[in-house]
Amino acid sequence: MRSTRKYKRPSKQGLQTGTRASPANTPPQPPIMVALMNMDTSEAIEVVKIPLIEIDGVKKYCTLKISGAEPYSIEIESELFASRKFTGIDLFDWLSKLRSFLEEKNILIVCNGARTDVYPSGMSRGMSGGRLAYVMRMGESAHKIDLVDIFGIADQGYVGTIDQQKEYHLKWVKSLRNI
Repeated sequence: MRSTRKYKRPSKQGLQTGTRASPANTPPQPPIMVALMNMDTSEAIEVVKIPLIEIDGVKKYCTLKISGAEPYSIEIESELFASRKFTGIDLFDWLSKLRSFLEEKNILIVCNGARTDVYPSGMSRGMSGGRLAYVMRMGESAHKIDLVDIFGIADQGYVGTIDQQKEYHLKWVKSLRNI
């Protein structure tokens, strides 16, 4: 008798946090998104709602308007400050500029791209425009399964400053030399 199995296609959420069992992975939480079209340029604009954490622990939300094509630009709107627009060589570069602006105001954005254990490789930046980055584990090489959407909502316990993220990345690179 022939067995019939139904196979599920991998979802886009599969790229959100990967499926590797590790405490560093948080449950998949896709950002709240809406796709819009800029009628002036026929460019697709994605609108994402992401939490912000103030230094006193108060959680607010911001809205990001993301241009996913070159030149990359993102506009942020929040009740905490006036609307701002940033541009960058890719989306991760833009997110770093936004994070720098927010850190000056003692605010952290709660997304995968702000996790201390997440950083893109040169190839992931080139292939995804900086949209995908790797969850890094000390002493382990990064694999495709470790890719996350930098705008996916993260567990706030993993979010840190730009300096903390760079420091973790350097420690991770050094940990690979011992493999």
